[in-house]
Amino acid sequence: MHKIKYDINVSLDNNKLKINVGNLPDNWFIRAYYLYKDGNVINKVVKDNLDSDYVFDLINDGIYVVTVYISNGNEMQTTNTRPVSYFTDKIRKEFNKSLNKKIKNKYKEKLKLFSLDDPFQNIAVVISKKSINKSVFNNSLLGDFCCSEFSLGNKKGLFISKHELVEIGNLSIAFSGLCKCDKNIIVGNDEIKKIDNFLNLHELVGNFTYFIKSNDKILIGKDFFNTGLIFYYNTSDYIIVSNEYHMLLILLNCLNIKLSLNEDVVIANLSFVNGQLFEQHISKEMEVSNIYQLDFDKYILIDDNKITLKDTSMVEMLKQEFDLKDYDKILKSACDEILENINIVYNSSKFKNVIVDVTGGLDSRIVYSGLTNLDDVNDKTRIHTFDSKKTNDIDIAIPLVHLYNYKYDTLPEKIMQLSDFDGQKAIRSLYMGTYYFINRYRGQRFSNDVVRLSGAGGALITRPYYSKFMFNDEISKIDDPFKFVDEYLNRRIGSCIVDSRGLDKFVSVFGNELNSTTGNSILQKMDNTYMTLRNGIHFSHKEMQSLSFIEWIPLYSKSAFYLNNKTFEIFKNYKLVFDIIKFLNPIISVIPYEKEAYNVEYGKIKNELIKNDIRYNDINILLNRDMTNWEESEIIKKEVTKRNKIKKAIIDEEDKYNELCDMLLYVINSCGDNIKDIIGLPLFHWIKNNKNNSFDVSIMYNKLYSLIDQINFVKD
Repeated sequence: MHKIKYDINVSLDNNKLKINVGNLPDNWFIRAYYLYKDGNVINKVVKDNLDSDYVFDLINDGIYVVTVYISNGNEMQTTNTRPVSYFTDKIRKEFNKSLNKKIKNKYKEKLKLFSLDDPFQNIAVVISKKSINKSVFNNSLLGDFCCSEFSLGNKKGLFISKHELVEIGNLSIAFSGLCKCDKNIIVGNDEIKKIDNFLNLHELVGNFTYFIKSNDKILIGKDFFNTGLIFYYNTSDYIIVSNEYHMLLILLNCLNIKLSLNEDVVIANLSFVNGQLFEQHISKEMEVSNIYQLDFDKYILIDDNKITLKDTSMVEMLKQEFDLKDYDKILKSACDEILENINIVYNSSKFKNVIVDVTGGLDSRIVYSGLTNLDDVNDKTRIHTFDSKKTNDIDIAIPLVHLYNYKYDTLPEKIMQLSDFDGQKAIRSLYMGTYYFINRYRGQRFSNDVVRLSGAGGALITRPYYSKFMFNDEISKIDDPFKFVDEYLNRRIGSCIVDSRGLDKFVSVFGNELNSTTGNSILQKMDNTYMTLRNGIHFSHKEMQSLSFIEWIPLYSKSAFYLNNKTFEIFKNYKLVFDIIKFLNPIISVIPYEKEAYNVEYGKIKNELIKNDIRYNDINILLNRDMTNWEESEIIKKEVTKRNKIKKAIIDEEDKYNELCDMLLYVINSCGDNIKDIIGLPLFHWIKNNKNNSFDVSIMYNKLYSLIDQINFVKD
C-alpha cells in the first residue's frame, strides 16, 4: 500500500499538546488520534472526519507521541509525530535537587585495562612529532607490555604490545588472534612466521588484528570480515592506533592529550534503550571526539607522516556484476569454502578435540551439516547443546544429533570465575563504547587442545539481517540515508526516551554512518553496518575472553557473502541459507527449526531451493527425541568441570537500578549543558519509571557506566 504524504506537526504550549495535520489529499480524512506516553497508549479519540487541529491536555510527566490515523473509507494509514517531552515543576525540582548529591568516589576512578589472553594480545602504535619517553606508559599499563621504538620519516614512534614483536627480514610484526592461511590455521603471535604474504593479511579470514612495520610504512588491519576491531586517533600531532578502544584512551591520557566528548554521539546513544540497533554503538565515531573505529572494508596505511584508509578487496567484490545464472556455481564454491574452514580444524595437530554447537537455529545447522561431510577418523567431535529456558533448542538439537553417532561434550574443563564486581570491570574494559547487551562476565574457560566450531556469522554471511522485514516496504525506496533513518526511527518512536532534539541527533549520527557505508542500496548499506558495528563485538576476542576457549567460525566464506549481497534483494528471503544447508546435507535440511518463522519460510520456498538427488524430495524422517545420552553427558560434564570459588555476587538487577540515578548524576555534572538539557530530565524520568524492567535497566546501566569510564579519561 502506497504511503500517503501529508504534513503533521506537534507542539507544546504549557501543558497543551497541539496537533496540526495539513495538506491531506482529497478523499482522505482523519479517523483517530492516539496519545502515547512513554510508549503506552493513554488516550484515544476515534471519529470520522476529525478536525485537523487537536489539543490534548497533559497532566503527568513523560515523553509524548501522537499517532494519527487517516482513512479514505477503505484503507487506513498511520503516522507518528515527533516525541515531545512534558515535565512538571515537581519533577524538575526533584531532578535539580538530585544534582546536588555527593558523587560516589567509585565513579571517579579510572578503569584499569583488562589485558587480553593468548592467542590474543593488546597492540598499539604511537607516532608523534616529538620523541616519546616510553616510561610514561609504565604505571597505566601495569608494566605488562613491551615497547619498541622506531622512526618513520621525521617522526618518532612506539610499538606497544603484550608480546615481543616478531622480526622477519625488514618487517616487525605484532599479531593477535587466529587466521586461515593456505588451508592451515594460524594461532597467536608466535605462529605468524608461517604466513608468506604479510602485506596481504587483510584479505584472510579469521579473527585477528595485525600491525606491521616495514622500512618506510606501517600497515594495520584486521580479518576480512571485521571480526577483529581497530580504533584510531589522528591529528597533526599524533597518530595513535590500537586494537582496543580502552587501551587507546589510556595512551592518550599518558601523553596528556586533551580530549572532549562527541556530544552528538553521546546523546544519540542514550536516546533509545530497547531494540537490537540500540544495544550497540551506532557509529564509527566514538563518544570521545577524534577517535574512530576502522570501517569493515578498510585497512590502515601510515606513510609520509600521514594515515590513509585503504580499500580491501571487499569494496571491489561488492561492485562486481552478478548473473543469476552463476548462482549454483558460486553456491558450490561457498559450500566448498565452508567445508574447507571445517577441515583445517580437523586436520590441525593443534586440536585433539573439536566442540560443535548444535542448536535449533540456522547458523549452527550449516556447520553441523558441513560436519557430516567429513570422516572423523580421530573421533575428535564433541557435540555441545543445552536446554535454554528461552527457546526449545534442545527439542530440535537432540533429534539432529541422533541422526549420527557423535559424542556429546564431556571434556574436562577449568572455569576461572570472577566475582560479579570484578567481572563487571572486565566487561566494561572489553566492551567500552561499543556494546551494552551483556549482563555478566561468566569466567574464562580452559580446556587442553580444544577448539570450538561456532555457528557465528550467518547474519553477516548467509542471510539478510536488518533488511529482512523491509524488502517489500516503501522504506526500501528511500534513497536519502537521513530520511531513511528518520522513517526507521519513526516506526520505533515508542522506544525513544527523549524528545525530538535527541531523536534528531540519532538521525544525524546514524544517517552519517549509513552514508559512509559501502553498499549499492539503502538496505544493503543498512545490512553492511552490521559488519562494522556488531560482528566484531559479538564474535571477536571479546566474547572469547569471557565465555570460552578458542572458537573458529566456519561460515566465513567470501563466496557466500558475495551471494548474500547480490541476491538478498532478488530473493528477499532466506533461500541462500536453506540452499547451503540442503547442498551440505539434504536430510538435515528438512528437519524443523526452532523458530516457527523459519519453518513457515522454508515451507513457502522449498520448491524454489536447489535441486539434488530426487530420493531426498519430500523425505519423511522419524525423529528420535530420546534425551538419555544428553542427560548422562550433562552429569559427566558437571563432574569433570572445575570452578574456582568466588566471592558472593554483589551486583544484581536491584543494585543496578539503585545505582542508575547516581550514575546519571555523575554524567550530568561531568558533561556540558547540551547533554544535560537534552538527556538529563528525560533519562531521570525514565529511570524512575523502569525499576521493574530488569532487561532495559541492565542495558542502561551498561550504557551509563561505559560513558562514565570514557568521561574519566576525558576529564584529565
